[in-house]
Amino acid sequence: MAIDLAPHNPYGLTVRSAVLGRCGGFGAGTDRLANLSNLGAIITDPLGTRDQAIQLISTTGGLLYRSSTRTWRRAQRDAAHWQTLDLPVLLCLQPRSIQDLQELLRNLHEGEWAAVVLDLEQSSELNHMARWCELVRNQWEAPLLIQVATDQISQLTAIPQAVDSLLLGSGPRAKHESHYGRLVGPAIEPLLGWGLERLRELTEKPLICSAPSLASIAALPEIGAQAIVLDSLLWTTTPQQLPQINL
Repeated sequence: MAIDLAPHNPYGLTVRSAVLGRCGGFGAGTDRLANLSNLGAIITDPLGTRDQAIQLISTTGGLLYRSSTRTWRRAQRDAAHWQTLDLPVLLCLQPRSIQDLQELLRNLHEGEWAAVVLDLEQSSELNHMARWCELVRNQWEAPLLIQVATDQISQLTAIPQAVDSLLLGSGPRAKHESHYGRLVGPAIEPLLGWGLERLRELTEKPLICSAPSLASIAALPEIGAQAIVLDSLLWTTTPQQLPQINL
């Protein structure tokens, strides 16, 4: 059933399914993702100001994850493939500072993407979120989503008017040996449930949530998620289990 994830934006963000796919970042590649029929939209790999390889380490507390990032030059190689899919494509920007964001915005052009996802999971400057959203909105009128992690929710006192939807992605920051990242996978499912409740107290805007397990695909909509994202779930799902993902 079609759903609008940006109902108050004049452009809207209508998707034919409430299941979104994140493109390539889980190591499976765009071809594997494109073969999952009935997705509602594609979210691109995060774009940053420098290339960074993905990191995924198994720990006793869950999977320690550090996202990959691409520069605009690398993203352009994938753009042609993304645009051939009969799906809305959401461009994900992952700045670490306001200077990063200003650099990324120089290459952002209206009309090339269905929406922008401003991924703030790597930022420690959430107190400046309204300013960040204002910078994007100054040159981007289509839907704007922000992505946060569970341990950032307590820093949010209000959601900027410019934001159309919120995406709850990873769990809290963690360290394993010499590696730093965020926790993902089934172990953080209770944290995501808590996070959805807290976000709903802050806003009535649509909420989107990453699915940490196969069971959560059905469970998350029951506790407030208007849509879910397949990303870290696919890192822990074997090809034999993929048919169990009911879209």
